[in-house]
Amino acid sequence: MNAIVLLLPDSDFPESLSERYPTGLMPLGTHPVLRHIIEYLAQSGLMSVTIIITDHAHAYESYLGQGERFGINVNYALEREFVDVSTSLTRLSAIPETFLLIAGFVLTHADPNLLEEHLKATKSDLAWFQGQGDILMLRRDALTHMPAGLRSRHDLATYAENIAPASVTTHAAFQRIEDIPSYLHATREWLGGNPPFAPRSDSVSVGIKCRIHPTARLVPPVAISDHTTIGKNCLIGPYAVINEGCVIDDDAEIVQSIVWPETYVGSSQTLQSKLACHNLLVTLPEGTVVVVPDSFLLGAVNELTDTSTLDRLLCRFIAFVLLLLASPVLAMCLIRNTFRSARTFTFVLRAGKLIPQTLDGKQTVETLHLHHMSLCPTLSRLPELFDVVTGTLDLVGPEPLSINVAQQYIDTWAHPRFTVRPGFFHPWDELDMPMTDDDTKRVMENYYVATKSLMTDLRLTAKATLQCTRRWIRERLQGTTT
Repeated sequence: MNAIVLLLPDSDFPESLSERYPTGLMPLGTHPVLRHIIEYLAQSGLMSVTIIITDHAHAYESYLGQGERFGINVNYALEREFVDVSTSLTRLSAIPETFLLIAGFVLTHADPNLLEEHLKATKSDLAWFQGQGDILMLRRDALTHMPAGLRSRHDLATYAENIAPASVTTHAAFQRIEDIPSYLHATREWLGGNPPFAPRSDSVSVGIKCRIHPTARLVPPVAISDHTTIGKNCLIGPYAVINEGCVIDDDAEIVQSIVWPETYVGSSQTLQSKLACHNLLVTLPEGTVVVVPDSFLLGAVNELTDTSTLDRLLCRFIAFVLLLLASPVLAMCLIRNTFRSARTFTFVLRAGKLIPQTLDGKQTVETLHLHHMSLCPTLSRLPELFDVVTGTLDLVGPEPLSINVAQQYIDTWAHPRFTVRPGFFHPWDELDMPMTDDDTKRVMENYYVATKSLMTDLRLTAKATLQCTRRWIRERLQGTTT
């Protein structure tokens, strides 16, 4: 049996929250919502699932992969825009003869084999659980008479009742994730080990490689995911979930609250009935969102651990040495332009790191004023070493893009490259060839961000300096020859 999961865009989460985490990747317990659905399908004996996605496709595919971890084959179908259920299904290149359709984010432990048996017994084109319009068993022929305009689970329930009045009765629990109250309810059901979730063996669960101070108090039910740090005298629980990679500083209290991955909660801070996601604080269950501007009170972990002070000082010192070595070249250009009555140094506007997200969900970047050398195209970026010394740029990092170009990449798969400061040297500078393809550059930048380290920067700086010097000498020789 195969399944099709259609991610309906009808959830009612705050925009600032759903822009950071699409509904399917929002942590429910210690795993994303869509993972619960995939595991349910795998445990029910299904062999393959196709996920129809309209946005954040890269994020979904990066997390789920091809389904190897879950024992089920995961495929993806990308849509530019959701029209209705019928259109989404008929656009698929291959539709199984009989398939299970899950429309939206619904969690259950109902046995889908009951639907298949009902379909065979009645020889109908459709079977469904009574009162549940978002889980259906369909024959491929049913798509020929499926009407247009079905956009929600309520529309599907009405359609199913008209086509197949005799539904399948089940006492299984169904839990939909469509807004903050439903998300909070599902989280508490998960903590309690209640259906549709599996029973929890321990009321306090702690993941691997966690560091919890002996003086911290854990009041059940509590779930703490992997790689989490909890400081001294902290109070965690009851009904608290702390996701992967979080840092809870000394004397903080997390009560009836949820902390999403890679979030830092500052010392002596109290979260009571709150959801914390980096610098966003959501009141539960109302869903009111507040942006916390001070990352030392609440923010992303990587904002505090991006690069150590020692590493930055070393890179700035290296930039200063390179600037001294390049000073004769800069002086020659300055003298030449002086005789031409031309201005040697100017400033150009470039995009920097992402600015913390605002309430409207918009993401923008810092504006950097970088030094630029006019009338010397080959060496136009050399004065940017000044910007590395002053801390505006890093020695190694992504390419500083123009503001307009950067805005085109922020909400795409290239988003990770904006989480670090741009650099003077770029990942492709160590190659003995010019890099002209922009998409290839973005891929190399994302890989650099994922593997960033001081040793990588030092190695790349040495190779890039050598390659850039060779390239400049080669261009000068060619110019002399012509």
